[in-house]
Amino acid sequence: MAIPVVARRLAAIGLLLVPALFGQVQPGVAARSELKYFRNLLMGVANLEDSRADLDRREKTVVAQFRLNEAQAKALRAVADEFRRGLVEIRNSANSVKSARPGGLTDADRARLRDLATARDEMVLRLVDRLFREVGPEAAQRMRAPVSW
Repeated sequence: MAIPVVARRLAAIGLLLVPALFGQVQPGVAARSELKYFRNLLMGVANLEDSRADLDRREKTVVAQFRLNEAQAKALRAVADEFRRGLVEIRNSANSVKSARPGGLTDADRARLRDLATARDEMVLRLVDRLFREVGPEAAQRMRAPVSW
């Protein structure tokens, strides 16, 4: 028997949220409470609307800000490139939902768009977890420090 999607998502959220509530965020795991910060960070280095030159400039700023070495900068670039590819897929799916209903969206269409937003956020958490593993605990801590203001 397959576990319903909602139940799987709730379980995943619970696994991420409970440690954060008790101040026990694992060093290599992005907490749900950090999602907005890391989504904005990744959008800064992977935004679909920006030129490659703008993205490179922003990436260099992030590398300097968090004092990343060359290998860590490469890990950031790889994560940003994967995020950008994922954003293209999500944008294409969203555009197809919107264009299918020129007269207005149905409840099912709105639900599909919410699912796409959830998929984007899950992708952010997955990619940040990967980035943390690749840059190491010290750099990961520097990257998440602004979240703890």
